[in-house]
Amino acid sequence: MTHSMQVPLLILISLFLSWRLSRTTADPDWAMFNLAAFTGSWYGRDFIDCKTPGIHLYYWAIAKLTGAEIPRVKFADHMLTSLPGIIYTAVTGELIPGLVYIALINAPHLHAFTGNVGHLATALIMAALIPINPWISSVLLLAALFVEPKYLPGGIGIAYLNEWWQTGPTLGAGLAAAFLIILWISK
Repeated sequence: MTHSMQVPLLILISLFLSWRLSRTTADPDWAMFNLAAFTGSWYGRDFIDCKTPGIHLYYWAIAKLTGAEIPRVKFADHMLTSLPGIIYTAVTGELIPGLVYIALINAPHLHAFTGNVGHLATALIMAALIPINPWISSVLLLAALFVEPKYLPGGIGIAYLNEWWQTGPTLGAGLAAAFLIILWISK
């Protein structure tokens, strides 16, 4: 397949999956993560959750852009989390990693309850792996860890393997700040 056809193909696949997944029912976790978006209730003030505020803020921002309608928010969510695969292919010219990423990031939502957190953190990690700039990659990796702190060991490994040494202090300070914010909000 020619390079000029790869990105449009991935966009079409992502549009189809996003449309299809926007029609699925909202599970209890998805509803919890969207309380701020749909009701104005805020994490830490009006309810508690075992997840970080990152996922709640993500869905709130989507609802602000699309309107607080379940199909719209779900469609935008799946397009946004598919986007790193499209960009990866556009930047590197490699179709297979982008295609596999898009298939894997969306497949669990078609087959099982997933909790709706891992896909956002995974999308941020995939975006961090796009070979553009180590500073941008480090910020994206930090954002992934803000959404899903249990990815910290993997995040350290990714930073080490990609030799993002110059961004190490930034990542460390950012992680410390993120976890302090989480502790403060969850009181």
